[in-house]
Amino acid sequence: MVTNTKTITAIIVFVALALAISPIRIPALYWPGQYYRIWEIPLIVAFFLFGFKIAYSASILFALGHVALLPGALGIFAFPWLITLMLIILLGLHLAKSVIRGVSQQENNWKKHAFYFTLFGILFRTLIMPFVDYGIYRFLFPLVLGQSFSDALIIGLMPGIIFFNLTVPFYAIPISYFTAKTVSKSLRIGNLS
Repeated sequence: MVTNTKTITAIIVFVALALAISPIRIPALYWPGQYYRIWEIPLIVAFFLFGFKIAYSASILFALGHVALLPGALGIFAFPWLITLMLIILLGLHLAKSVIRGVSQQENNWKKHAFYFTLFGILFRTLIMPFVDYGIYRFLFPLVLGQSFSDALIIGLMPGIIFFNLTVPFYAIPISYFTAKTVSKSLRIGNLS
């Protein structure tokens, strides 16, 4: 349960940062109409600084804000997609944190930690999100767009979907980890030393 002022402030700051940078997009050249975005970075930084509960709370508020302020093709259906996406990433990071604790309790090797976090984030997102994306294309897009997509078309998109889901954590997690590490050292906040 979120009760103290610092926690509420941290959630608001990370949600505001994620919403502010959400419109920034870089085209994925291999998949027309798809873009790389950096809105996940503040939410992942929140995980590294304050843990799973704060990061997921911020993710839920971000999804609500995104649907309200920056509606896209999915409209209201973007909300479950966004919170599912962040849940998958955060669960991967949470599992990585458990593995790091078990493998290197005495060792404070930030490079190895960044590697584990990135690896688990990539694995979770790459293995789970294609199924979520299949559901989006198969069931939600027809509701929103009034046009259905054949299984053959969705399967044809899968290499691009998989590559996209592989590459996002590849840049988002290391940037988030090093940002959180710097903020933690400079401001003496969070869980990183």
